[in-house]
Amino acid sequence: MMRKIAIPYMCTNTVTIHMIVTLSIDWIECHNTSKRIVDFSEIYLCNSQMNLRKWQFTGQTVIAPTGYLIVWVDSDDTDWTELHTNFRLSKNGEPLTLIDTDDLGNQVLDTIRCRV
Repeated sequence: MMRKIAIPYMCTNTVTIHMIVTLSIDWIECHNTSKRIVDFSEIYLCNSQMNLRKWQFTGQTVIAPTGYLIVWVDSDDTDWTELHTNFRLSKNGEPLTLIDTDDLGNQVLDTIRCRV
């Protein structure tokens, strides 16, 4: 099944979205441009081609039709109710890659180059 996803991102967040206690945290926004629910359960996100399975979306992670999902890219292991990756984005630029599930062979679904 083809997934239609747009992934804007924020590297070096200083003026856009602020978390509780006014932390300036980088984030990515996943936008489902389709008219169907998109299931991100067990899909991976990484910033390194050396480790394509760096961070995994939790089970039951879905994006409603034309909906959005924010993922905080802050290397924070705290048990938040929001999604937080185990890596950060470099302001110097790096790839951000979405990888399919283990069951579907970890194929690259999309890659963008993150830069300020």
